[in-house]
Amino acid sequence: MSQFTASNIRQKYWSSIHPRYSERFHWNKYRFATPFLKKILFDEYPSEIILPFLKESRLGKQNKHGEIEDEGSYGKVFAFEILDEYFAIPGFAGVRRFARKELHPDTSYEQFTHEYRNLLKVGQLQDDHIVKLVKAYRHGDCYNLVFPCAKTNLRLYLRQPQFHPAPRVSNVIWHPLWHRMLALARALHKVLHFESPTSTREPSFFGYHLDLKPANILVEESDDLVLTDFGQATFKQVVGSTSSKVAGRGGTEAYAPPKIDDKEARQSRRYDIWSFGGILLEACGFAVGGCEGVLHLDQLRSKKHPDNNSTDDRFFRRKNSNSYELKPEIKEWIELLPQALEGQERNFLNEVLSLALQMLHVDVSLRLTSKDVCIRFSEIIDRFQSDPQNGPGSIGFDAQSPRSGREIGKERMKDIPFLGYNIHGFWKSGPVRFVQDHTGLRVETLEGQTWKGSSLNDVSTIRLVPRYAFYDRNPHYYSDAHLYFYPPGQHKGKFSADNDRDIHLLQEILLGQEVRFSSNLKIAQARLKDRLTFSETFHRRRGSNLANQRHELEFRASSIQLWIDSSHRDIRDIITPTRPSVKYMPRSLRTTPFPSRIVIFYEQSILVVRIHKNVRISPSARVTESAAFLELIPTDKRRGASFPVSVFKTEPREVLPSLPLTRDKFELEEMDNSKECCCLTLEFHSTAQARSFHQHYKKIKRTWLEDLHKFEKLKGQIGPVLGYGQS
Repeated sequence: MSQFTASNIRQKYWSSIHPRYSERFHWNKYRFATPFLKKILFDEYPSEIILPFLKESRLGKQNKHGEIEDEGSYGKVFAFEILDEYFAIPGFAGVRRFARKELHPDTSYEQFTHEYRNLLKVGQLQDDHIVKLVKAYRHGDCYNLVFPCAKTNLRLYLRQPQFHPAPRVSNVIWHPLWHRMLALARALHKVLHFESPTSTREPSFFGYHLDLKPANILVEESDDLVLTDFGQATFKQVVGSTSSKVAGRGGTEAYAPPKIDDKEARQSRRYDIWSFGGILLEACGFAVGGCEGVLHLDQLRSKKHPDNNSTDDRFFRRKNSNSYELKPEIKEWIELLPQALEGQERNFLNEVLSLALQMLHVDVSLRLTSKDVCIRFSEIIDRFQSDPQNGPGSIGFDAQSPRSGREIGKERMKDIPFLGYNIHGFWKSGPVRFVQDHTGLRVETLEGQTWKGSSLNDVSTIRLVPRYAFYDRNPHYYSDAHLYFYPPGQHKGKFSADNDRDIHLLQEILLGQEVRFSSNLKIAQARLKDRLTFSETFHRRRGSNLANQRHELEFRASSIQLWIDSSHRDIRDIITPTRPSVKYMPRSLRTTPFPSRIVIFYEQSILVVRIHKNVRISPSARVTESAAFLELIPTDKRRGASFPVSVFKTEPREVLPSLPLTRDKFELEEMDNSKECCCLTLEFHSTAQARSFHQHYKKIKRTWLEDLHKFEKLKGQIGPVLGYGQS
């Protein structure tokens, strides 16, 4: 419409016609010049313009007089259709009905922009269970947001019988609401741990919905659940953050966690976990008792204040000034609800209610994370629905070998029967195996009775990011996965485990490096310089300045590990001191022991130190009750004033550094990233950690020196046979 201004009409289009006619056209153009909707992005329309909307009706709950009331305080909601001839926004083909959220006229531009930008951001997640913005515009004085129209919201769906004409499900275990709630939990997890699904190069964010409640969950015609209303939501970039908490009180009090009354409190992402736990309780009540079960729970948690006659419908109550607890009526309801069931149905419901209670923990530090919720909820559903005694769908474990390729770490993977994984964009748990064939690496998971694979790139191009090792275990940082692959084209390959043993074992299987010791670390100060070539070394001895090219590494470290190379376990034809047969030419021949390494994880780099003769822990290392320092120095400065180390940096535009999966490439990058280190000072968090590291280091180095001696003897035995070492 901007091209039809009064002056433009008069000068460009109707310059030969009397000015009175152009002015009349200008003032009446809105009656017939309807805008064409072809993009999501924000547009402004004058109040006089007629939009291409048809069959518009008001949405909301009805009061006792039959009048429509708004669900929230933001404004009004209307359902309508759009004329096909005026609609060409991509991604909504086949959608007939739309919903328009009209904000109050006094809504500020900042308030509207906040929600609008949040909707654009969550739209990047491309999740079917997160609402999709169709159009944003201003019509006169009112801001509007348009979405696909849903059947209802979860608050009404759980409480009004007209949405459930079919009889109740005979077996609670197979109620369809469980899988819908699980899909909603996965969608919420994506919001709280925001990453663009198309590329790892986009920054990660902490996400906070802060107004999760049944009225803000849409129910589509298929009965699928959709997370909506991001007006209170906040996103905070992970990189550079020192805390995952944000200021803000959140939305509806009924589903808010304890300390909502504290105006100074900063909220964490577990705010939304509490809200989801309350909604899961309502789902349990519905699965057992239908709408009556949910309404009964509403009555139990609603209490009138005698002082001001207001209603308290929170899930918790205050015990004293600094203490909270779940309302006793809700605790009793949770205990009594499973008694309406028998056998496995009762066991199943008890586990789901126990999961909800872990989300409703009044101590925020003990509340589950969204990843834990997804994994445990999925595990409960899969375990009970896979039991043939519980109803349809006999699901068994199919232990057949892969159709093609070699299974990596087959025997060791049996020690990790259940692993948290995110292969298809959501978290699950169960058996996982890794298969390598001519096409590359394949991750297979057990789905029902069969193994289903997801192909990755060629193994030589895949790298592993041990995210768990970079940050403290009390993480305010992003903690979605313990290990993940890079580059994961479609975010395939994230893994998580409940304990350090499983994490270290999985890392060993993928990298071929056994973790013998692992500990948090406070400081690792390295004095580095470029490693010199043979000719440069000669010049250095003659007084060249080449030796003065020093480099600084990060100061604060996250963790330290001791590795033993275990990649040779899968190699059959290899000559070692314990297998010196030379009947046939070996595929792999080493003249030195397989390396052992000290690995230090910083925030932006990984420092790798190979254990060898010219590295030792200084005898003057300070390990006292008040200090826990160790120092790595050259064993004999007459042999060399420094020892070699390798520094792995982050890949282009990747947040954390990574390591190659293949041993050959890992060793090659060790050489390419090699530096010289004069001194490496380590400060541990406790003297116990420092002593433990020292003991493990001495044992590993002693074993390595013994192997080195054996290899040196072996060289003399096999040298003449292979044609070298003869005079």
